[in-house]
Amino acid sequence: MRQKRAGSMQSTWGFDVARRGVLLLSGGFDSPIAGHLMARQGLDLIAAHFSLEPITDDAAAIKARTLCGILGIPSLYVVRVGEAFAEVAHD
Repeated sequence: MRQKRAGSMQSTWGFDVARRGVLLLSGGFDSPIAGHLMARQGLDLIAAHFSLEPITDDAAAIKARTLCGILGIPSLYVVRVGEAFAEVAHD
């Protein structure tokens, strides 16, 4: 990708794309790979992780924080959705 104008870049395919992105970190293998590839394309990233606490432990959230450090992503937003999921499953 090459710089086109402030706040956007032109993609390989010729259309404008934003310079910023949100990486959704699941705790699996593929999301940090996607983040690495996005960063290599020049995107400024923030990350979000949807935690299933208290249904599960916080291991995936801890892994997401660690991965952000490795990938150089400055901000991680952890959204706790476990209680809402439990309500849906219960109803």
